[in-house]
Amino acid sequence: RHVYVVAAGAEKAEAVARAVAGAAPSDWPVAGAVGRESTVFFLDEASASQLG
Repeated sequence: RHVYVVAAGAEKAEAVARAVAGAAPSDWPVAGAVGRESTVFFLDEASASQLG
């Protein structure tokens, strides 16, 4: 029902940005981590650096 994604470090920034933007899970597996009720990302500043 609920999915929590934890990411840390600059090397995860592109994957996080693509997942949030709705990339295809076949290209970015983290994009497939979607809960039926909620999806929550816990990020540090570096992994969130490519978000709008």
